Order: sequence, then structure tokens, then C-alpha cells
Amino acid sequence: MARRPEALLLALLLAGCPGSPPTGSSTGSSSGSSAPPSLVPPGALAQPLSRLPDEGPVYAIDPLPARTPPLVPGAGRDALVAHCSTCHSTAYVSLQPPLPEAAWRATLDKMQRTYGAGVPEAAAEEVLAYLVAHYTPETIEAAYAALAGAPAGGADVGARTYEAACAPCHQPDGRGLPGAFPPLVGHAPALAAARREHLVRLVLFGQQGPIQAGGQRFDAAMPGAGHLTDEELAGVLNYVTRAWGNDARLPASAAPFAPEEVARARARPLTPREVHAQRGP
Repeated sequence: MARRPEALLLALLLAGCPGSPPTGSSTGSSSGSSAPPSLVPPGALAQPLSRLPDEGPVYAIDPLPARTPPLVPGAGRDALVAHCSTCHSTAYVSLQPPLPEAAWRATLDKMQRTYGAGVPEAAAEEVLAYLVAHYTPETIEAAYAALAGAPAGGADVGARTYEAACAPCHQPDGRGLPGAFPPLVGHAPALAAARREHLVRLVLFGQQGPIQAGGQRFDAAMPGAGHLTDEELAGVLNYVTRAWGNDARLPASAAPFAPEEVARARARPLTPREVHAQRGP
């Protein structure tokens, strides 16, 4: 007679499985002397961070954050965002434990040879130099300290939010991908001028339905970003309507988006199809 899953799980727990990690290695628990200390004081950053490895192969990682930590500023950062976020989020760098230089080099080589990433050799070396400068066991502590010392808000909150939440689809240069993701260059300021409230609802709740942008037709569902704060969403709206020369396309009377504006829209939730239906002509 087959065991119920609950009974099997209980039997495994009583039998002591899974086994304890090797002596000297760290676990996800913060109790005991084997757990390595946090790299920055509690509360210094908006999200918990990976811990450095102790002896052995096991890493201890704090609870995953509600939002992706930003990449550390530095030479090569723009190259990483431009080439790597085409296929995946930058969270693959900023959320994982630090890697030695050889491991980063092997990772980049795998992306090129196994997955066919078309990154020019010079750009790949620039990305590697950035990773080695900030995301190895020897350099990560200084990187976290730099992030901890950065202002929580500021004028660049929109750029950071765009990089983490929007660039993988709309691309770092805001030009999107033909047939897949619409461009924001030229299109975002036009929406802000003609359908300002729709633009706020769009980033909050997403949209599903055909649209025209940049002379192309798109019909893919866009997920909402309601998990972001009102300040982050207002910041990213200001960023996309002014970056890449979009500021020259905005009316002189256009006011910046404010968190209060986002909060008012958030109080009236819509489905992605309802957002599309209310977009207007």
C-alpha cells in the first residue's frame, strides 16, 4: 500500500533526512557560531543580501527580497545591462552569492558557447572585469558597502527601477524588440501627453490587447508592476517619459508623475483587459 505524501515526509524527518551539512559549513539558520555574519548592518539596505560562504560548499542566503537589488555602479555596468538583460534579469548577478573570477569567466563562456549569446569579445571582457571588481568573495563586501551608502531615493530611483523591472523586455535603450515588446522611445511621452491616467494604470495593472507603437502592431500581454512602491512607479514613469530624448517630445506644461498619482490609481484595481479597454482611441 502506497504511503501518503505527508506520512513519507514525516518518516524522512524522523529518520534525520536530509543530513546535517559538513562541519564548518553554513546553513540558512542564523543561530550558532557557524553562520557567517551579515556584510552590512541590519536595515542598511532595503533588502537582505547573500552571505559570504563559510568553510565547505554550502552558502547561507537571507530571505529573498521583494525587489531586485540594484547593480553596483562602476565601469562595465552599462555593458552588462545592455548585453545580459536581453535574455535574463540582472538579478542573476545581484541576488546570487559572489563567485570567484574563474567561475564568472566559465559562466560567461557558457553563455557564449552553450546558449549562443552574441556578445562581442571586447564587451564580454568588459562585463567580466566589472563582475570581478564587484561580485567576487574578495570584492563583494566593498560592493555591498557602496550600496548601503547610496541614498535610498533620489533622482535615479526611476533608472534603477527601469533597469530591474522593465529593461529585460523594453531593452536598456528603450527601443524594445520588434514584434515582441513595444518601444518606449517616442511612444512613452506620446502616451503621457494624451493618456496620462492610462499610462499610470498600465504600469500598475498591466495590459492585454492589441496596440500600435512606433508604427508596429503588438499583441502580447504586459504584466503589471503593482508590487513596486508608489515612489518607484512614479520614478520609472518619469524616467521613461524623459530618457532617450523623450523629454524633448513632452509638452512644456507636462508635470512630473507623483507617488500620490500612483496611489490614487492603485485604489481602483483593474484587470489587464480592463486597462486596455479604458485606454481610449
